[in-house]
Amino acid sequence: MNVKNFFSSRRPVAALVIAMLSAAVAIAVDQMPVTSLGMQFADNVFYDWFYRYRPVESQRNGDVVIVAVDDKSLGEVDRGLEFGWPWPRIVWYMVAKYMQDAGARVVAFDILMSERVASGAETDETIGERMDETTIPMAFARVVQKDGQWGRFAPKISRPVEFGGTDVTTEKVYRDFIPQRSDKPSLALATLRAAGIEPKLPVDQPFLLHYYGPHRDNDDKPTFPTWSASRVITAVTDPEARNSGITPEDFKGKIVIVGVVADGQHDIKSAPNSPRMPGVEIQATAIANMLRGQSARHVPSGVASIVAVMCSFLTAVGTVAIRSAGAKSGTVLCVTVGIVLTSYLLFSGKTINWLPPSMALLAVVIAAIGGISWSYFLEDRQARMLLKALETCLSPSVAAELAANPRKLAVGGRQLEMTVMFTDLAGFTALTEELKEKIEPALNYYLGEMSEQILQRDGTLDKYIGDAIMTFWNAPLSQPDHALRACEAALAIQRREREIREPMAALGMKNTITRIGINSGSMFVGFTGSQRKLNYTVLGDSVNLAARLEPANKLYNTQICVAENTVVQAKDKFLFRKVDLLTVKGKTQPMAVYELMGDESMRNTEFGILARRFDEAFELYLARNWDAADTILLELKRRFPDDGPIKTLRERIAAFKLAPPPMDWNGAYVAKSK
Repeated sequence: MNVKNFFSSRRPVAALVIAMLSAAVAIAVDQMPVTSLGMQFADNVFYDWFYRYRPVESQRNGDVVIVAVDDKSLGEVDRGLEFGWPWPRIVWYMVAKYMQDAGARVVAFDILMSERVASGAETDETIGERMDETTIPMAFARVVQKDGQWGRFAPKISRPVEFGGTDVTTEKVYRDFIPQRSDKPSLALATLRAAGIEPKLPVDQPFLLHYYGPHRDNDDKPTFPTWSASRVITAVTDPEARNSGITPEDFKGKIVIVGVVADGQHDIKSAPNSPRMPGVEIQATAIANMLRGQSARHVPSGVASIVAVMCSFLTAVGTVAIRSAGAKSGTVLCVTVGIVLTSYLLFSGKTINWLPPSMALLAVVIAAIGGISWSYFLEDRQARMLLKALETCLSPSVAAELAANPRKLAVGGRQLEMTVMFTDLAGFTALTEELKEKIEPALNYYLGEMSEQILQRDGTLDKYIGDAIMTFWNAPLSQPDHALRACEAALAIQRREREIREPMAALGMKNTITRIGINSGSMFVGFTGSQRKLNYTVLGDSVNLAARLEPANKLYNTQICVAENTVVQAKDKFLFRKVDLLTVKGKTQPMAVYELMGDESMRNTEFGILARRFDEAFELYLARNWDAADTILLELKRRFPDDGPIKTLRERIAAFKLAPPPMDWNGAYVAKSK
C-alpha cells in the first residue's frame, strides 16, 4: 500500500464513510428487538465455545462440597437398606445430623419435599420433629409459583430454616443466574443467608455464572469435591465401617449442598461447558460466585461499540487502500481473527471478561463488502481498463498476477533495464504479392504460433507490424532473468517454425524463415500516445539497436542476432558466437554482434566446435592475419558448407587481401541500410 497515494486520493474519505456506516448498521442490528435475537444466538455460540477451552479451576479445596445422589448411591441404598427412590426423609435428617456432628457450616437440600407423607412410621410431623432436633443451619429447595408465592413444603419443621427457589434462569443453557425471583431467594442465596454470610454480588439483578469447570473433566474428576450420598449414609448407619471412604474432616467448616445427579431424575441441566450439568452443581457454582464476588463480567456496551467502530475502520482501510485481492482477504482475516482472539483472551483470564464478538464481526463483514465493492466498481475501474487493453499481449501467468495486484501495472513511464526482441518474416513482401487475399489466414496462423512461444516465456507483446512482432521483457512485472527469457523465446520460435512447415506450406507460405534481433539495455517503458489511443511500449536507443539487429541477419545469413549486452547476461545458459563488429545506420560506434546458436547443451556438440573455431578465426581477422583466419574458415566450411557467417567472413577476407583496410581500421563493418 502506497501511503502517499492513499492520502492523496478519495480513498480516505471512502474508507471513513464505509467504516462509520458499517459500524452504525452493526450496532443497530445488535440493538433492534428482532435482529438482536440472532446476534445473541451468535454471541452464545462463542460464549459456550470459549468456556469449553477455558482452563479448569479445581474447587477441591474450596468452601463448597456436594453430596450427590448418583446412580451408585441409588443402587447401593436399594440393595443395602431396601429403600427405593424417593428415599424416606429420615435419610435427610441423618445426613443433616452427620454434617452437624462433622462441623459443617451449613447444609442445603436441593431436593423438593413437596409431597405429603401422612401414614406409616414417618409422617410430615415426625420428620419435622427430628429436623427440629438439629442445630446446623439448613436451607431447603422450594418452587416459586407463577403468582410469586412459595410452593408446598411438606415436612413440619418448626425451627428457623431458609427456603430457596430452584428456578434460577430463563434460558435453556444456564449461562446467567437470578439470585432472587419475586422477592424469593434462590437456593444458593438462601444457603448463604442460612450460614449468615453476606453475598459479595448484588442479589437484585442477574449475573453471568463464573463456571470453574465442567461437571467432570477429561479424567472423569469432578470440579467440585463430590461425595456419593451412599457413603454418607454408610458413615451414619455404621460409624465403624471403613468402606465409606469419608471422614468428618471432609465437611468441617464447609457449605454442604445435597442434590440429585443420577440420570433420569430430571435434575440434569445444560451449561456452556457441559451439555449435562446437574442442577445441584449450578447452585454450588452460584454459591461460590456470591461467596467470592465472582461472575463473568460483561464488557460495557459502549466498549463493544467502540471495538466495532475500530474493526470496521481497519477493514475499510485495508479493503479500500490495498489493491491486491489476496491482501484484501488477508486484512479481513487478520481483523476477524483479532476480534475472536481478543474476546477469548479476555474471557480466559482469572476474571472472566465477556466481550461479545458478533457485533464487531458483523461490522467487519459489512465493511469488507463495502470496501471491496467500492474498490471494484470505482477505484479499480482504471486498472481494469488497462488490464483489458493488455490482456491480448500478456501471458496468462503475468495477467493473473496483474489481476491480483493491479498496482504492479504502473500507469506512468519508467526507465528500466530490459530486453527487447524484434522478429520479421523473410520475403514477406513477395509472399503478399503472390498470395494476395490468401495472405490473411496464413499470416494469422503464423503470428499466433510465434506469439504463443513468446507468451509461454512471459514476454509482453508490444505490437504487430505486418509480419513483424515486437516483444519485451521485465515489464509490467519484474523479471530479473529477462535476457534469458528472450533467448529462450527466440530459440522456441526457431523450433516452432520448423515444426509447422507443412501447415504453413498448405497455406501457401513455403520455407518461411524468421529473422530475430535481440538487445538488452536501459529503456523507457510506459503508456505513450494520445487521449484517444494509448500504447504500452518501450522506447530508447537500446530499442533502436535491437530493431537494427533483426535485418542484420541478412548480412550473415543467420536467424538470431544478439547484442553484446544480452550475451553478457545469458552466456552461461546459451551458446553464442561473435560474427561481427557492426556500425548500424545512424551510429558511429560499432557494436559486437553475436549469433544465438542454441542452449548450453550444444557446447559439447559440433556446433560448440564451430563457435569456438569461428571465434578464433574472427580474432585473427581483427588482427589482419587474413591467411590464418581463412585457413580456419576453410576448414570449417568443409564441415559446415551452408554456414552464413563463414561465407560472409571469407568474402571480406578475400576483399581485404585485394584492398586492405586503412591503418585506423577497427574491424567494424558499416551497415549501408537499416
